[in-house]
Amino acid sequence: MWCCWMRPCRVSADSKPWLRSLLTLRALLAGADQEATAAAAQIASLSTALATANSALATARAQATHDAATITALAAEVVALTAQVAAFSTPVQPSGVGITRWQDLPTGPNRMQGVTTAVSFPAQTVVIGTDFAAPSNYPVYGQYTGTASALVGCGVGKTVLTIAASSMSPATLARIPAQPTVSNPVAGSPTNPLSLLRVDKADISALTILGTPQQGLYNGLVLYGRVNGKVTDVLIKGIPGNSSANPGETFSVNDYKGTNTTLARVEIDGTDTNGKPVAASGVGVNMSNGFTTVDCH
Repeated sequence: MWCCWMRPCRVSADSKPWLRSLLTLRALLAGADQEATAAAAQIASLSTALATANSALATARAQATHDAATITALAAEVVALTAQVAAFSTPVQPSGVGITRWQDLPTGPNRMQGVTTAVSFPAQTVVIGTDFAAPSNYPVYGQYTGTASALVGCGVGKTVLTIAASSMSPATLARIPAQPTVSNPVAGSPTNPLSLLRVDKADISALTILGTPQQGLYNGLVLYGRVNGKVTDVLIKGIPGNSSANPGETFSVNDYKGTNTTLARVEIDGTDTNGKPVAASGVGVNMSNGFTTVDCH
């Protein structure tokens, strides 16, 4: 009987090139699988972050749209409220039965002649005269009314009655008497006849009377022969004068031959619009009876 003993056979990768290649390939595949797994994990993480970012972006866009709508609504509300405030704060010129608006009167130096109603003025600067040309038979006033029952504005500083600056003509200037001096005395120290505004019957309220630079001096408001006359809530400013004696002693307010005249909350400011002192006397009470002031300065 024949017996054969065989030893186990071991194959070496070094002796078999194809086996070495196979092992290398397996190692590469294993590494690739690990990288793929890591990449997949990274992709998943990035995808989650992207989803979160998209969600935040959508929320921000929605909030921005909401904010824009809110801002637009608030802006519209501000515009509406501003209009309401303006409507309440803008003075309304008095009108109605018994009142004639200044802008409805005929133009010219005798604009208020013959008017028996109250005359109202708008909330603006109103040039009531050019030169001192009223009335036509004795032109020494910027404006004159002997018959209007009242002159009413929209408030101090809102309605401003004035005369055109530097409009005094040579003929008007010649009406101002010479100022007496020691070397050239003038008998009786004649008064300056020029005034910005004269009223004979009208009460005056809620306005400013403003003097302007002229070629000569002049008075402000003349209350002529008023009985129970009232001047209320009025500012008189910048009426020029330069002396304590006529004719340079002008009056911002002159109550002439009045009876029981009352000035209430009237301010007399002797400075011009630049703050320069220009006035002479604030108030003159001439041949009047019962003159009263209330809260005036």
